[in-house]
Parts: sequence; structure tokens; C-alpha cells
Amino acid sequence: MQLIGGMVLHRGAIAEMAPAAVARASLVRVAHAAEDARSLARAVSVLGPDASLRLAARLAGLEPADALLAADALSDGGVLMSKRPLSFVHPLVKSAISLDTPVGERAQLHRHAAQLLSEEGADPVQVGAHLLACEPAADPEVVQLLRRAAREAIARGVPESAVGFLRRALDEPVALAARAELLGELGRSELVARDPAAIEHLGEAIELTDDAQQRLALTCSLAEVLSFAGRLREAHALMSRAIEELGDPDDALLVRLETARAHTGWGWSDPEHAARERLPRLQALAKRTGPAGRELLIYVGLKLMVAGETPQEGVALVRRGLDDGRFIEDETSDAVGAVQAVAILAFHDELAEAERHIEHMLDDARRRGSVMGYAGGLGWRAFSALRRGSIPSAEADAGRALDLIEEHELHFAAPFALEFLVEALLERGQLEDCEAALARVPLEPFAGTLPGAYLLEARSRLLLAQGRPHDAIADLRQAGEILQAIGIENPNVKAWRSTLALALPAAASESHKLIEAELDRAQQARQARGLGVALRAKGLLTGGEAGISLLQDASRTLAECPSRLEQARTLTELGAALRRANRRADAREPLRQAVELAQRCGATVLAHRALDELKATGARPRSLLRSGIDALTPTERRISAMAAQGLSNPEIAQALFLARKTVENHLSNAYQKLDIQSRDQLPRVLSDAAA
Repeated sequence: MQLIGGMVLHRGAIAEMAPAAVARASLVRVAHAAEDARSLARAVSVLGPDASLRLAARLAGLEPADALLAADALSDGGVLMSKRPLSFVHPLVKSAISLDTPVGERAQLHRHAAQLLSEEGADPVQVGAHLLACEPAADPEVVQLLRRAAREAIARGVPESAVGFLRRALDEPVALAARAELLGELGRSELVARDPAAIEHLGEAIELTDDAQQRLALTCSLAEVLSFAGRLREAHALMSRAIEELGDPDDALLVRLETARAHTGWGWSDPEHAARERLPRLQALAKRTGPAGRELLIYVGLKLMVAGETPQEGVALVRRGLDDGRFIEDETSDAVGAVQAVAILAFHDELAEAERHIEHMLDDARRRGSVMGYAGGLGWRAFSALRRGSIPSAEADAGRALDLIEEHELHFAAPFALEFLVEALLERGQLEDCEAALARVPLEPFAGTLPGAYLLEARSRLLLAQGRPHDAIADLRQAGEILQAIGIENPNVKAWRSTLALALPAAASESHKLIEAELDRAQQARQARGLGVALRAKGLLTGGEAGISLLQDASRTLAECPSRLEQARTLTELGAALRRANRRADAREPLRQAVELAQRCGATVLAHRALDELKATGARPRSLLRSGIDALTPTERRISAMAAQGLSNPEIAQALFLARKTVENHLSNAYQKLDIQSRDQLPRVLSDAAA
């Protein structure tokens, strides 16, 4: 029992008291206590939970023996628990004492606590937390301690905390040179945290910095922020001006600047023309600068890949740039080159290799708390899933990536995730959801750029599904103009010509010209998927027995690549063509395969169409069933798979940037649909479904 303000109470009764009563009772007791006890109570309230008696005594200015007696008195009075380390009997007691401590005194106690903790080598973040509660006092040591706390926060993957520490450090009056350093560190931390204030702070740091090397490093960071804000032209002009002003730099510096300029110029026409002319020089620079040139090497590989003339050489350069994963390890998943590299591997249909590096990116992003790296990894994992033919997984990843991109204003990345999401939703027949998704990302800020082309293609797909070919044709023409201006000619990257050709009226001579152009480029690129898609389109345009032969060629070609979805589409068209030619018996086998493949892909619309065609041949297949794992939403499927691998709910929540309750709800829904009672049954059920 405890005596509080003249009342005898059981400890459990404190929790049942009204907050005001608890506060009044504790304050009365502390007010009547000896000065040593009052000082110790205030010290403990400042130090927070689990304060050691030794440190609390030092903060209160007490000798150890006096502090021990004061602690016993506070325990007897029902203010502190009787155990060690020191803690209050209830959070409300701590709050009451904190509020009763004068603001100035409390700030001084926090400053003293920070000093004591720093002297004892305590956690820099803990030290920084105390300094946040102090008033500015032109103290250089405070600035250094806050910078140390910020570095530790970045290392732990909590960039938001680093931003808070550095903004507090800026409140201290410092010399211009020190302020420039602080602003640079703050801007870079805001870059990781995806805080748009990074633009202002990096710009100010550049203005205040006299050191040429530091100015260039800050300029590169500012260009990166502007790029992700969708302000590509500003970023590119900034980097071009920096290179021109530099004159004749050494290779180590030049490779950094050229890499940054390449990234800001990628995706819109004017700088891309100039970059194509500089490509041999950039490749030579990247190769002779070793690890420093890896990201530029990836960019050169990207250019070669998308041009379609020597894609294999481009992929070889990308692999060299990735350096067996060391590039992501050294430069982190935030590096633009990391996203470019996994995209190129996926475009080349090296899906297993791409997915291995994507998982490396996601692991790195989770460890550092990087939303940018995590959203990028999710988006391109969605693309790889689409290429592989795993529609539910693609929908889940693309949807989550788009949510994070919107939440953290990663504007430049939004169109890519959006197109992947729209493609997945269309395969599942969710046209209204597609329309809602497209409304989330406006086209105007991306006009004339690669992200704009992705948006136009996504919208054209929806328009075609809605039976609005005229509008879709206009979007496809515009997207094609952008892609050609940028230099993207490889059909395995973008097959817009065949999509446009099939959308045009049947008698249009332009359709055949478009198909022949795409087929020529696909044959030059020598990539099975691009060639198979072009052959399929030509077969559909040609019709008759010649068209059937082309569709058979397309099916054989696509069998050489991992894209089950494209194979399912081709088998459906082949079976339909055979049925129209009155070769019903021949049509049944490709249509049976198409139904099976489409179902395995989760391509609902295609599966139903293939089934209808199969029924039209006179076959009597079973109807498509939606049960078990097929009834799971994409997010339920992803969370169930992670739970089956042994991850706990908190681990899943952290990995997917979701609330723990959200994970619990998804798992509960999954259990009902799978007719199981616990996560222990998930591995068997999911394994059986995969088999």
C-alpha cells in the first residue's frame, strides 16, 4: 500500500483514479518531501524510463548515499516504484512532475542529462533526444552532439529522426561554414526521408559553401531531389551548368557529375539526343574509373539495351556495373542505377537474376528505413511478376509501391508503378479500379517524358478494354512519339507499335507497316518475348492459314522465355484462329493449355475468354472456380506467403510498411478463405496450391 496526499491506497488503485486526482496527489506528496527527494523526482522525470540511481543522482546533484535515501522516501510515498532501475508508479505521476517543473529548469536538466550521457558514451540518439528539449544557447558542443545523433539515426534507418536533430542544430548560432555543412547534412537526410524541404536546404547550402568539391557533391544531391520531384529539366540544367563551370576536372570527379547528368536527362528527348552522341566517351570514362564508374556503366548499358541494336552488350555492362551485388551494397537501394539495373535485367527477361537483385534492394531499404529504395524495389518486382505471369503478386506490389510513392511525394516514380498496376488490374477485369488508379497520377507534369509515355500507354490499355479505340489510338501515337524521341526502339522494352497496329481499323495499311517495323526491330534485338509478341500481332493481322502459321511460330518462340502470360495470350489467339478456320479438334489443345496457363497467372479475363473459345469447339471443360488461394486478394496472398516463411506479424508489418492490425486482419481473412485455423497450416496449403 502507498500513502499519497494523506490517503492510503493499494498500488493498483492508482490506475483507477482520475488523471487529475493522480496528478494532484503525486504533486502534493513531492511538494512536502525533502529537497533531495524533489530534486531526484525531477531528475528521474527528465531521464525517462529505466533511469539508473547513479545517473539520476548525478543529474540531481546528490551524493550516492543521499540519493539512495531520497529514492526510498519517494518509493515509500508512492511516487517511485521500489525496484531498480528507477521508474514512476504510473505514467501520470511522471507527467505531473514534468509539468510542475519550470520550463527553464527542465531545459537545463535536459542539457545536463545530455552532457552526462555523452560523457558515459551513451547512445547518441538518446543524447540527441535530450538536446531537442533544450533552448538554443550558442553552444558548439550541442551542434556536434546533434550531428552525431543524426548520423546514428541515418545508420539505423530512421532518417526522420536525423532531420529533427539537424533542424534543432540549425537553431544554434554557428559560423557560415558550419551552417553550410549543417544545411548539407540536413538536405541529404531529408533526401533519404523524402522530405521536399531538401530542395530549399540543399540550395542554401550550395550558396554558402566555398569548397568546390563540396559544392559539386551538394549539387548532385539537389539534382537527385529535383528529379524525384518530377523537375527533370531543372535538375538537368543544374548538372550541365556545374560541368561547364568546372572546366577540365579529373576523372574521379567527372564520372560523378556525368552520372548525375545522365540520370537527370534520362526520360526526355533533348538531353537524350546529346547523350547518344556522348555514349562512347561515357563508356570509356566509366570503364577506366573502376568502382566509381559503376553507375555510369549501368546507364550506358541501359541506353544500349533500350535502343535494341546491341541489347546483349547492354546487359553485360549492367552486370559489370552491379558488380555481383556490391554496387547495391555500396551505393544502397536509393541509387538510380540500382533501379535501372534491375529494370534492364527484367526487360531482357533475366527474371530470376533481376528478382535476386530486387530482393537485395528491398532488404537494404528495410534495414535503412528507406521509402525510396523500398518503393523502387516493389515497383520493379511488380514488373518482373507481370513478365513472369504472376498477376496477383504484381497487383499487390504495384499497389503498395504507388501508395508509398504518393505518400512520400516520389513523383517521378509514380507513372511506372501506375502502369504496372493498371496492367495487372486489367488482366483481372477490374476496369473501375483502373480508372480510379489513373486518376491518382496527372499526366500534365510528365508531358513529353518517359514517365508520360508510361501514363499514356496505361490509359490506352484501359480505353481499349472500354471499347474506345479512337481515344486509345491517339494516346498510343503520342506515347510512340515520345519513346522514339528518347531512343527506345527495343520491342522487348516497349511494344507500342503492335498494340497500335491492332487498335487501328482492320483495313489500315499503316497497321502492316507498324508490324513490319516492330518485327524488324525484334529480330535485330534477338529476344524471344519481343519477337513472339510481334509474330503474334502479324499473325492476327494476316489471318487465314498464313496467320495460323505465324501464331504457331509465335508460340514456339515464346516457349523460350519465362513469360507465361504472353504464351497464354498466344495460345488463346492460336486456338481461336483454328476454331474460326473450322479446325475445332486442332483448336482444343492450345485452348486447354491457354485456360490452364491463364488461371495459373491469375489472368481472369484471359482465362474466361480461352474457356469460351474452348467451349465453342464443342469441348465440355469444367467452369473456372474461384476458391482457396485463388480467392485471396494480392495483399492477402503476399502476407500469407511471408507468414508461411516464418515471419511474425510485427516483422511482416515492418517489412511491408503496414500497421500490425492490418496484417492481422489480412491473415484472418486468408484463414477463412483457405479454410484453415492457424498460420501453422499455411506452408502446406500454399505448397499444395503451387504444386
